[in-house]
Amino acid sequence: MSAKEYGLFEKEIYHYFDRRGLEIEIVDGSISVKSEDFGDVVVGLSNLAQFCKQNKRRDYRTIIFQHFDAWIESAQQEQAFNQRARDFEYAKQYLAVRIYPEAHLSQVGEGVLISEWVAGDLYKLLVFDLPQAIKSVHADQAAQWGISHEELMKIGMSNAQKQYPQVLAMQSYGEHKIWFAQGEHFFSPNIILHMEQHPDLIGSKGTIVGVPTRQTVLMYPMESESAKDLISLLAETVLEMYQEGPGSISHQLFWYYQGIFRPLPYGIQDDQVKMVASNALVEMLMTIDGNW
Repeated sequence: MSAKEYGLFEKEIYHYFDRRGLEIEIVDGSISVKSEDFGDVVVGLSNLAQFCKQNKRRDYRTIIFQHFDAWIESAQQEQAFNQRARDFEYAKQYLAVRIYPEAHLSQVGEGVLISEWVAGDLYKLLVFDLPQAIKSVHADQAAQWGISHEELMKIGMSNAQKQYPQVLAMQSYGEHKIWFAQGEHFFSPNIILHMEQHPDLIGSKGTIVGVPTRQTVLMYPMESESAKDLISLLAETVLEMYQEGPGSISHQLFWYYQGIFRPLPYGIQDDQVKMVASNALVEMLMTIDGNW
């Protein structure tokens, strides 16, 4: 967003909450809301800003008003849910696991949420998948159930897999085949937790994987000697999708091989992506054509 666009964006947010008589503060891309109905809440604005950026300025007000109407309704419903969620038999049907960026955990603080590292800057978090919203499960909230975090994660992963079966689509780029996991929900990135269940996605030399947003995953099974030629293009695509959003997760590229995700560093030089290949990947590619 330009400075002018962001100024209008903030103005419409303040206008919305002024109409409701709620006190807010916007600092470092987050909004702090104080309300007797649902307490003090801090929420990031990056996804909303990205969505507004993709629309015309005259539509900012409508987008912002609809967003926060749904958010307040969700916050009110969450309060009622939290009372019933003390009963694990009731709560467990809403448990799910979702992929988040490391930055999300950093905002909340260490030990507050129930999470496990996946690879690079990717983590899986235990959440409540509610009809109106997805809410993180806090560690102190789960403590009252007396069930291990490992078992809770298993339940959440099983629920998410049943509720949101992966929808895969393949596109050909010459001899190359790139697979996409996409959906209107926010659980498409969960496919990286179940790669072994999709043999078509795994090449003999592994798979290049990108998770740019909460609704899209790119996967390139490597087979041919020209595999390396497509990696820079994938990095450019992942970076562009990550920057556009909404729901940005990671700009990183990963090499999935023998059950392990390894980050593939890259940089931008003269507006072009330059790969900084890992030694393991270089060795693997050298077995294909003898050079990098």
